[in-house]
Amino acid sequence: MTSIRADGPRAAHLSGEVYAGEDTFISWAVTNLGSQSINQAFFVDLMLDGVVIKRWTNERGVSRNGNYFVDDWRDIGSLIRPYSGLHTPKLIVDPTNVVLETDESDNSFEYVFEWLEPADSRPPPVPQGIFDLASAVPERWPESVIASTIIGGTTNGDLSVNLQTHVSYGFRNLGETELSALTIIPVYMYFDEVLVNIEYLHGNEVTEDGVTVTWGGLHKAVHISEGRHRLTIEIDPLNQVLEINETNNVNEADFVWGPAVDNP
Repeated sequence: MTSIRADGPRAAHLSGEVYAGEDTFISWAVTNLGSQSINQAFFVDLMLDGVVIKRWTNERGVSRNGNYFVDDWRDIGSLIRPYSGLHTPKLIVDPTNVVLETDESDNSFEYVFEWLEPADSRPPPVPQGIFDLASAVPERWPESVIASTIIGGTTNGDLSVNLQTHVSYGFRNLGETELSALTIIPVYMYFDEVLVNIEYLHGNEVTEDGVTVTWGGLHKAVHISEGRHRLTIEIDPLNQVLEINETNNVNEADFVWGPAVDNP
């Protein structure tokens, strides 16, 4: 399914010198080499040094011998703090395996590049605040993670493998300092250790009173079987926010999905 080239700085699609703290442009493309068109949504993940830093969603699928690509993506510096040295980006196509393929062995590509140190580089800035992101139980919620068949539901239960699941969760900033609107905070959701969703929130949305997020795309992201499964919410997995307590950023909850129901 995959034929990928990951590129360096803007201009021609050729890798070149990149510098920590300056714009880095990444381009990639994937090709459907199968005999039929892909008529469903799937994800493409970009990892850096073993950690997912970006997820793209292709809603339109890919025609036979067609391409899906991203050209000159430049937001890597807003999601991580680049540092000089050797790094390994890796592209993974269909990481949740929602597309049935004849060959699953060619869905990833990785290479090693070096972020160079700029000649006028300076030490990283010292954090100007006290932050602490943590899961929270919103008012009138029984838990901080809710899985429901009702949009905006605040109670758990009645989950089915053929009914849409709406997952909601809450977290807040327990620190003494408000977060800047320029700070991007990713929140990762895992289903049985498979990354199924990434939300990107601005720092000013996460207050002492908390913020809630609801997502209804679980059934599109992964195949769900009957039985007990675990949902894991990880706040700021890329450590963009330097916190006084990094041990309260993960929350896990188990839920049971029942058999398919008639006339959903």
